[in-house]
Amino acid sequence: MTQPLSGDSSAARRFLTRLGPHWARQAAVKNKEPSLTELLEPEKPDFAERLLPFRDHPTYQGLDEAMKRRVLSCGWLIYNERVVRVELDVVNPVCNDVLLGKLPGATSQAARESMAQALVDEAYHILLVVRACRLTREQRGLEDLHLPVVGVVRRMQARQASSAEAWQRDLVQLMTGVATEMCISRYLSLLSTASEIQAFNRVTTALHQQDEASHVDLFGTLARDVFTALEPVQQEFVREILPLPWLWFSEGEADVWRSVLRQLGIPRADVMMDDCIANKLLSANERAMTDAQKFSEALGIDNIHWDRAAALL
Repeated sequence: MTQPLSGDSSAARRFLTRLGPHWARQAAVKNKEPSLTELLEPEKPDFAERLLPFRDHPTYQGLDEAMKRRVLSCGWLIYNERVVRVELDVVNPVCNDVLLGKLPGATSQAARESMAQALVDEAYHILLVVRACRLTREQRGLEDLHLPVVGVVRRMQARQASSAEAWQRDLVQLMTGVATEMCISRYLSLLSTASEIQAFNRVTTALHQQDEASHVDLFGTLARDVFTALEPVQQEFVREILPLPWLWFSEGEADVWRSVLRQLGIPRADVMMDDCIANKLLSANERAMTDAQKFSEALGIDNIHWDRAAALL
């Protein structure tokens, strides 16, 4: 459950609160909304430094404060780009599969209506995120920053491309959607309570988190219902791939960060990222495997091929 926010800009809260429940009226009232540029608190960072994968590295610590602030602004953009790409390329297609009756065990009217509502929620999220990113890019001078496709999406699409059967590709999509919804919900919890960042950014993540908290249960139930309805050979495939999305998400977008740090012109950025990957990848994988195991146990999916999944990375 999202914790109450304190110290938030009243203008930011009013703007984002109206944007959510009344977004269908947005086109008619947009001229009455406050300018996004008026909501930025220039003295506050855009992202929580403790969430940077290289926060303790000497190269980052040696940067001046102005460059650290630019890095943090990029962290906010990377986080939001991952949200948008996950919603568009991972979660929305799962909702579509349910609505089209492609997933066994998820063909009831209740399932279809739940997924239709989830699609509406995701549309709100994307609108919130796109506007928040525009604000950051315009005010921080990052309009030309290019963000590569996020790693979890690239990994999922590569795994689908290597799958011979359509049902295999559908199950990779489903398991990635479930895992990312759960991982994103936890990440949102961290940002929505980060009192040191922009109020606008904090309220954006808090509103998003309110929906994602319900999506965790929704997508968990979906995965359980589908798994129960699968043929034995399909269940065996799920046991093989289930841990993979958790491992993909745990990689922390190292390739995206490498590209961004190069664009910022930070010396020794590649060395810093190589060090971070070497130092953090093992512990991140262990944590991801623990989370995946808890998830599989909650769904009653046993005999997961943990070693095989790790070897497929």
